[in-house]
Amino acid sequence: MQRWWDLGARLAPIGLFALLPVLLLGPTLTGARTLIPADNLYEWQPWRSLAPALGIGIPHNALLSDLVLENYAWKRFLVAALRRGELPLWNPYLFAGAPFLANGQPSALYPFTLLFLVLPIPQAYGLFNALQLFLAALGMYGLARVWGLGRAAATLAGVAYAFSAFMVVSQVFPMILAGAAWLPYLLAALHAMAVRRPLGGRPAALPWALGGGLAFAMNILAGHVEITYYTALVGGGYGLALAFAQRRAGPWPRGDGPWGLWGWAWPWGPPSGSPSMKWCGRTSARGRRRCARCWAGPIHGAISSSS
Repeated sequence: MQRWWDLGARLAPIGLFALLPVLLLGPTLTGARTLIPADNLYEWQPWRSLAPALGIGIPHNALLSDLVLENYAWKRFLVAALRRGELPLWNPYLFAGAPFLANGQPSALYPFTLLFLVLPIPQAYGLFNALQLFLAALGMYGLARVWGLGRAAATLAGVAYAFSAFMVVSQVFPMILAGAAWLPYLLAALHAMAVRRPLGGRPAALPWALGGGLAFAMNILAGHVEITYYTALVGGGYGLALAFAQRRAGPWPRGDGPWGLWGWAWPWGPPSGSPSMKWCGRTSARGRRRCARCWAGPIHGAISSSS
């Protein structure tokens, strides 16, 4: 009886993490509703001319048009190309044409994007987001447990992270949501690697480095370079803190330290990461300035706030 009680206690947080996204996004999972703000289309022609006849007035939130104007169009183009057996390297429908696969924001190489191939696109958004929330909660739970927190505290941490204001308002930015979901996995892998958390009864570092590399690669493939940058900053800072804390235990074995993790991480991600960086660097002068602000902004803000 005690064994079953212990098993239930172990599985209860996972069940809670699976239930909460359903409660939040329930109607979108069945197709009864969608996360796509379709009413925003009626601000522009040719849909605007149809708005009076359909009784459509002011959109519910005109600031959330990115999902329907950009992401939905990207997903339609991606799905159509893959069903034709084509690799969507180039989008000919955007102005005079633009790189598509190298532009990470469509999340074309992110594994969970397969949902858009098997479900209607409006419905797929709901399931996609629900899975990202589940992953985020589970990852933060695991990180808290690695830090030594109890099961109840770790469960609270998982719920707080996955359903924080940032994650909730990012429901209409699926690439941001997906990227942020992998941060706890990266930090957990760094910590486990630093303390050589045992695997199979033996202290291990390399398997955790591989796991951390995979988590960082998934963050890259999610397709939002700013979230990847913030993840790298947090992961790098945490890795440095661990390195200093563990220094007294002796030097890091070759390839097992925080720097080794990044060496393992990047080979997983260049199909999306490297082309995106190359594409960003070859855009217009204005685009290059915006890209530079994207990368330098957090550092400048930190310096300004501390001065």
